[in-house]
Amino acid sequence: MDPLFGLAEDDPKRRLAQAAVRCLDDVAMNDLGLEAVAREAGLSRATLYRVFPNGRDELLRTALAAEVAEFWRNLANAVAGETTLEGRLTRGLIDGVLRTENHALLQRLVHQEAEEFAPFLDELEPAVFTLLSAYLADLKVALEAQHAFNRHPIGQSLRHGSQTPVDLRRVDDPAIKAFFSAIDGPIRRYLAALGTGSDPVRSRNTGDYRFA
Repeated sequence: MDPLFGLAEDDPKRRLAQAAVRCLDDVAMNDLGLEAVAREAGLSRATLYRVFPNGRDELLRTALAAEVAEFWRNLANAVAGETTLEGRLTRGLIDGVLRTENHALLQRLVHQEAEEFAPFLDELEPAVFTLLSAYLADLKVALEAQHAFNRHPIGQSLRHGSQTPVDLRRVDDPAIKAFFSAIDGPIRRYLAALGTGSDPVRSRNTGDYRFA
């Protein structure tokens, strides 16, 4: 849920939350100063405490929740033109991965300030993971339907599972097809970033990949 939903653009709560996000582009969460946020918003510190009486944590929770809501809103707009379930799943996963990778603030919080960021995820989790959980549930059902063996096929040494009798990439199921479409981009970008060279790893990098 967007904590800023319905608020005017010049509403103090919206202005302060957006200013906090802008300030976080330049400072760590622990270094975020309320006076700097108020100044960035063009408001007084007294106004900030009137809007957020519980101070910094309340401000951060509102700002981060609003940023997450904006993420989902943009993602919803990106898939709005898709008319099929497969199209929505595929476009949603691909666009979601790209938006996450390109969100500089989110990347920094996750990779550099995880300990400080983690407590705020408890409150954001329902909004962030509801759709993802629904997709993963669909994917689980689709994958289980492909494991029709009563026992492991001869020659397989897998533990706690078995291979499927068909190549999953050829299965005509929207959830499975969306999964492979979603991981293709990140894999190819990783290979491109890895580059080529004379060492054992990069010398084998052709820019393409296959599942063995």
